[in-house]
Amino acid sequence: ITPGRYVFINWRRSRRVIGLRATRAAMSSGRGGGKQFRSSSATSSIPRESLSLVLKHNTPVNDLDARLQVVRLYLQSERYRDARRELEQVQADFAGSPETEGFEDQIRQLRRLAADRLFDEIELRREAGQHQLVRALLERFPAEGVSGDTLQRVRELLDEDDARQLQRTRVIEHLTTTIAGLADPAARKAGERIVAEVSERLSAATEDRLTPFLQLVDGDALSPEELAAVAISGWLLGPDSADDNLPVSLSLIAVRDLVIEYLRESDPAPRESILIAIRDAQGATVERVAEILKRIEPPLPLPKDPGAPNCFDLTFEKEDPAEEPGRCLIQLPPEYDPLSRYPVIVTLPPIDAPLDAQLNYWAGAPQGEQGRNGQAMRHGYVVLAIEWARKNQLECEHTPQEHAAVLRALREAMRHVSIDPDRVYLTGHGEGGDLAWDIALAHPDAWAGVLPFLATAERYSTWYWPNAEFVSWRHVCGELDANKIETNAREFDRALKPRGDATVVEYRGRGYDPLSDEIQRAFDWMGRKQRGAPPEEFECVTMRPWDNYFWWVEVDGLPKKSMVAPAAWPPSRGVRAASIRGRKYAGNKLGVFARVDKVTIWLSPELVNFEEPIEVEWNGRRITDRGALIEPSLRVLLEDARTRGDRKRPYWAKVESR
Repeated sequence: ITPGRYVFINWRRSRRVIGLRATRAAMSSGRGGGKQFRSSSATSSIPRESLSLVLKHNTPVNDLDARLQVVRLYLQSERYRDARRELEQVQADFAGSPETEGFEDQIRQLRRLAADRLFDEIELRREAGQHQLVRALLERFPAEGVSGDTLQRVRELLDEDDARQLQRTRVIEHLTTTIAGLADPAARKAGERIVAEVSERLSAATEDRLTPFLQLVDGDALSPEELAAVAISGWLLGPDSADDNLPVSLSLIAVRDLVIEYLRESDPAPRESILIAIRDAQGATVERVAEILKRIEPPLPLPKDPGAPNCFDLTFEKEDPAEEPGRCLIQLPPEYDPLSRYPVIVTLPPIDAPLDAQLNYWAGAPQGEQGRNGQAMRHGYVVLAIEWARKNQLECEHTPQEHAAVLRALREAMRHVSIDPDRVYLTGHGEGGDLAWDIALAHPDAWAGVLPFLATAERYSTWYWPNAEFVSWRHVCGELDANKIETNAREFDRALKPRGDATVVEYRGRGYDPLSDEIQRAFDWMGRKQRGAPPEEFECVTMRPWDNYFWWVEVDGLPKKSMVAPAAWPPSRGVRAASIRGRKYAGNKLGVFARVDKVTIWLSPELVNFEEPIEVEWNGRRITDRGALIEPSLRVLLEDARTRGDRKRPYWAKVESR
């Protein structure tokens, strides 16, 4: 076992490497001609119990040098507690030997290193929103042999947590008193509902909503009615939109209920009635409804009876009623709070691989009532494992059914689980990695990052390479996995352009295996990647009719000569992919360039200013009236949030070509 042995190659925007194919060919020369390869795994990826068992059975008990090598191995793999325990055992087994002199100092140093590592784990769990666990770890933090600076930081975190708990108690007390002071019984009853909700749901994820109320409650500037309005509107809309108009604030409670009802309703007729009721409500502007959407819980409940703690089997209807329902497994992190937002790993298994095995890879195997405790759980990620292939399928076929299985599963999960749409990471192994590669290029607007494991770029992925620059990539390969490195070399070279963000990881001496060594590094990589606002300029290519939506541009009627169905692959000579380009100009102007029958441009305040005239052109022809304002639409806002599931960045209006 060699600690951390791997080859890691990283190209970023400022660098370009040319000739990857030639380099890789040189590295692989001699394969099949008697060349021997060593396969190794990083010790940090091996469970503690397994590693300890291997070392115990392969280390002579009476060999001091061999025992000390075990200590060094633990130390190199940053298993400081195991290193200290082993060194203490060595000291006891070889007591009186002059070679054990100075071990006490080393043991104290290892104890300090272990305490520092524990504190790092506490900060990681705190960032992941696991505050109950953090509190328990802080209260049990060891004091013996720990540096004063570390103990001081522990005390500061405990004091900070105490202060936050005290402030939450104070907020609830002040809010209860304020609502009780309202003269109108109806207003008081509605306010009491918010008090009960705040008392139950006030947490680190929601406490900022009541900051304006807390700042104003001790003064005499506002009446009880105005203070109640600030508290209610801040809770519903966020601190930046708090308002002291009580009738409007009370009306927004009903608006929120109607919005949730709208998102749950599958029948268009009832949705139309709900929309009319929202429009008639006092203060129900598009701006306020957009803020409500950001702060509500997922509109649909989680499935009942989880198979394991916080693990749910979700089924959903496909577009074709004749098809069997889609299926995915959802694993929630510890201390899941539906009013918080969580990053999600969308993972696709190899063909015929068990779906729960793919879930175990990222979230860890179930540990009885304790549930899973893998890396996704440590970092506070939701894991979504999707069944994407039909029965008896042999390879990724790049069909609309495969794409729909993944995209619909993600959107359905966003209706049940609080997912941050800016931190959605797509990954897969083997054929699942092939599909992840294909979908990410076909729909680059949906992902914060893509991690294909042991994948091959085939068919459309070799044509869609211009779309790669809009997504962050981490390709994970095994040196001995057939000839995939050579097969993918051209696509790697294309992805490693100055404008791209691509990382290629190759594990020496490894073939087609799960490459679990990569998990910890993958989380470090994902933690630095987020999807941003829609780009102001992009150009993407497509060869399938269903790959027709890129950020704020949707097209219909793509040129038939550029469309190639999966069953008709490969394309005929002379076929070229269709290009779709969008650009934002100065002066609130948007331009779309695409040889299609129809375009739809989706608008949001991140892209345009609705208070000024918006000009939209298609292939140089104006499709909006000169000097006309485009009014945000509640219908567009709610339908977009309902269908795409993205309640954080919904579109407010749309312009369709005539």
